[in-house]
Amino acid sequence: MSMKSRIVIAAALLVSIAGAVPLPPTFAEPPQAARPAHKNGVREEVLIKASPKVVWKSMQEQRKLDPDSAYVKPVGDVVEQKFVFPSPFGDAECVLHLNETTAERVDFKLISSEDLKTMEGSWVLTPTEDGQTKLSLSTFVEPNMCLPRMITNGIVSHRSKRNLSMVKKLAESPTNKAM
Repeated sequence: MSMKSRIVIAAALLVSIAGAVPLPPTFAEPPQAARPAHKNGVREEVLIKASPKVVWKSMQEQRKLDPDSAYVKPVGDVVEQKFVFPSPFGDAECVLHLNETTAERVDFKLISSEDLKTMEGSWVLTPTEDGQTKLSLSTFVEPNMCLPRMITNGIVSHRSKRNLSMVKKLAESPTNKAM
């Protein structure tokens, strides 16, 4: 089977696994802090019924619970996180540097991967007037193999929604509501 055929089959498989691939949302010019990491990136957001402090704590907890996260460790002024996740050609790995501003934002950038050329983005916490927090996750991923942007962004969108949902669930849990 040719490499092109394998890529087409893998792309079709990814679409069937991820479900319907949503197109990236369009936004009126958002503030600088909330813009996607790249013009072709994905931006997802969720409103959480909790303060930024509680959401921040929940983000830290989510990293530990993420089934794809192999480790999270401090390295100097930044945090390093390693992911191992399924890909069409076996498990893929990537190591990210996370630059954190407590209870405000986390910027991340790929430092090594055999499977990805680029992965960068940010988590941004924005307090609302009514005491809730808007959590935005902007991500740009460029795989080493040639995949249509729609397929790549569909996968990124699915994973972003999953991660945001997990943080929301943790932050709004009864144990965190007391904070």
